[in-house]
Amino acid sequence: MPANSLLVLQQEPRIKFRDWNSRCSQPQKQYSSLRLAGQFLGVPGTTSDPYKALRKGPTYHGNLPLEVLNYISAYVNIVIANGTMNVPVMQVQAMTALSSLLECLTGMERVLATPLPIAYNIAISQISWAYILILPFQLYTPLGWIAIPGTIGGPSFDI
Repeated sequence: MPANSLLVLQQEPRIKFRDWNSRCSQPQKQYSSLRLAGQFLGVPGTTSDPYKALRKGPTYHGNLPLEVLNYISAYVNIVIANGTMNVPVMQVQAMTALSSLLECLTGMERVLATPLPIAYNIAISQISWAYILILPFQLYTPLGWIAIPGTIGGPSFDI
């Protein structure tokens, strides 16, 4: 390799970390102050879909249950090929069990990806707030004055 080509390779500009982030990152959406306050307080319906970033992200994060099912299927195929599981009825039952696991997985992913209607989100948040506001009055008789700090500290410590 001639010395001139080595010099050219050393002088090529490199992508700086700051430039790479500006190319890959998506622009941040500007929200109203009311929506930001709702997101800070954790009010349902103020945050967008939590899986949106994963679906639109630059990398694939994998599907762990599908990978586990794939490894189990490969193991069953190896066992059948080795002759360890040589009874045809057992082979059919193993494959049937794998296909039913796959059907369950696809059904659960369908439920996970289906967004709740806004009316359900509003109803759930109103019922939760009513429960939180009524809870200290219900706990006053058995706990006494400890009901107030108990209801404040309980949800924050997941008691």
